[in-house]
Amino acid sequence: MNQPLQVDYYTDVLCVWAWIAQRRIDEIAESWGRQVSIQIHYVNVFGDALGHIGKKWSDKGDCAGFAEHAAKLAALLRRSFFVDALDISNLPVILEIADGAGFDRADKEVCR
Repeated sequence: MNQPLQVDYYTDVLCVWAWIAQRRIDEIAESWGRQVSIQIHYVNVFGDALGHIGKKWSDKGDCAGFAEHAAKLAALLRRSFFVDALDISNLPVILEIADGAGFDRADKEVCR
C-alpha cells in the first residue's frame, strides 16, 4: 500500500493568504482523502507556547486538544475578519465572537 503524501502547512491566524490557503487545504483533504496527510502548524506567537499549552491543556488533550481548539478559533476569527469585517484587534469584539461560538468562559478570562 502506498504511503499518503505528507503536507506540512504552516499558518498564521491573521494572514489573508493563509485564510485563502486554508480553503485549498480543506479542498485537498476532501478530494484526496487518505491519499494525503496534512499536518497543520500554527506560527508560534507566544514566547513559551509549549509551556503554556502544557499547563492549560494537560486535562484537555495536551497539544492535540489545543491544536483542535486553535483550528476552530482560527477559522472563526478569519471569517469574522475577512467575511464579516469585524475588528478582531479589539478584545471586546473577540470576546463577543467567542461568546457567540460557545467558547468556555474560563478560556476567555486568560485574555483579560
